[in-house]
This record gives sequence, C-alpha cells and structure tokens, in this order.
Amino acid sequence: MASMFGQRFGAREPKEHSLAHIYTPVSEQIDGTGRNNGGILVVKRVYDGLKCVEKRFRTGDIVDGRAEFEISILQSLTHRNIVEYIDAFIDVRGLSPKASLFMGHADLGNLENFYKSRAAACKPPFREAAMWDLFAQLVDAVAYLQFGIRKATSSYDYERLRQRKWIGVVHRDIKPANIFLRAQSRAPFPTVLLGDFGQAIRDDNHNWEREYRMGGDPAWSPPEYPDYIYESDTWSIGATMQATCAMRSFTSFHSGTQSTIGTCRHFSTSLNRLILSTMRTSPPDRPEITELALHVGSQARFE
Repeated sequence: MASMFGQRFGAREPKEHSLAHIYTPVSEQIDGTGRNNGGILVVKRVYDGLKCVEKRFRTGDIVDGRAEFEISILQSLTHRNIVEYIDAFIDVRGLSPKASLFMGHADLGNLENFYKSRAAACKPPFREAAMWDLFAQLVDAVAYLQFGIRKATSSYDYERLRQRKWIGVVHRDIKPANIFLRAQSRAPFPTVLLGDFGQAIRDDNHNWEREYRMGGDPAWSPPEYPDYIYESDTWSIGATMQATCAMRSFTSFHSGTQSTIGTCRHFSTSLNRLILSTMRTSPPDRPEITELALHVGSQARFE
C-alpha cells in the first residue's frame, strides 16, 4: 500500500519506511518523553549533518489518523516561536504501521527541565526582563496559532495584522514540558519554540474536537476542562509563566483559582497582575490574545 503521507500531502514517498537512509540516531530517547507516543529521539540528517528531533507515533495514532492530523498541522505552521517542521512519513504497509515526524532541534531542551536545573543549582530566580521576554514569545506563538499574526507583541501595525482566511488552531497542551528552548545571544531569554501538537484541534475540524475533547494534561488544564477554546491556551500561558517564575512545577493547576496559583513574589506588580489576568476562572474574563500582546509587548520593550 502506498504511504498515506505521500498521497495526502504530495510529498515524495520514502523508499524505506524507517527513513534510516536519511536520518540516523545520535542519542538515546530524550529523557521524560515517550509517555504518549512511540518515542522521541535526537537524530542527524545524513547528507548535511542537520540535528533533528524524531517523534515516533504509536500504532493506534497512525491507524485512527491522529498522526496524519498532527503532521498536517505542524506542516502548515511557520513561525519563529513554533518548532520547525523538517520531514515526516506515514507507512501502513505490512502488519506494523510506522510513522515519524522530524522537527528542528532545541539545544537547551524543554522549559521544565531548564528551570528545574536552575533551581537544583540554587540559582536565583530569572531576571524580570527574562520573564517579560518569555511571556512575549509565548503570546506571539499563540496569537499566530489563533489568527496567523506574525508578531502580535510588535510595535509595528503591519506585523500585527491577522491573516485572511486563516484557520485557527487551539494547542490544548501548552505546558513547560512542551516548550523548547534554543540559545540566542544578547537576549533576555532563550528562543522559545512551542511544540507537541498531538492534542491540537483546528477551528474547521469539529470531528476532531469531539473525539479529542479530553485532550491535554489534566494537571495543567484550565477551569473549563474538558472543553477547550482560544482562551484556554491563554490560561495555559499564565500557568507556564507562574511555574517558570517560581522555578518549579506545581502539583496541579486544575482548580484555576488565584488563591491556589499564588503570585510571583520576586517580580513586579505589573507582571503579577498580567499573569493572573490570563488565569481568571471564567474564559470571557481573560484578555483576548491580541489585547494581551499589546500589554506584554510594551512591557517587554521597556524592560
């Protein structure tokens, strides 16, 4: 049987279903991953040495179409704060279907491990400027997913334009473990790359929304869980900011109450207030992502 990926996406069909002739592993499975997939490895592209991350899909996700759906979402996204799509295949030949998604490599790992390592080394909290930079990059990523905006926190109007006919995406699983970091010079915080679109849904795909209504991590889910809307991702930005400011992961954010979440005592009142505004219990009370971007962008530039 021909590769579904080759048929659906117009990409060339791989000669070998494993793509072993193109990508070779350079390290073991990435620590802390693989719970909801067939494994995640760092690999190297043979012909140019490009280091990539390979996500291998479970058989069930291949058979029910979820793997193809995740590949199609990431392939359609191109943004500085979204992990890069490199390559993919789906092969249903034989009794054991196989599929992999190849993405850009983040040399600093994920955000959760980044701040936990800092805390373990007894380093002080991040600087305020770094937290505003992280906040701005997360907001830019989500504004792009929702409206196709190139840089919602920019001071230039043309960068804040919504793309016409854009089909919005709700990530549904934004948390520190799914945010990857790449080193950059002369910046308050590393480059943020939002990844793992395994639970994402599109605005135009209500069947997926029904089938994956219980998506996401319950420990990091908003108060409206199991329902997810645009404001749900805004809430998850706030939860991520809270954990990073405190340099620790909380047992659960599920209650969504400010008394449970608390504040970041090392940081300014303006940062605390804006984070808490994203985590209001009622979704309509949270700032719309473009409104949030204006506030975060102005503060990040000031810092």
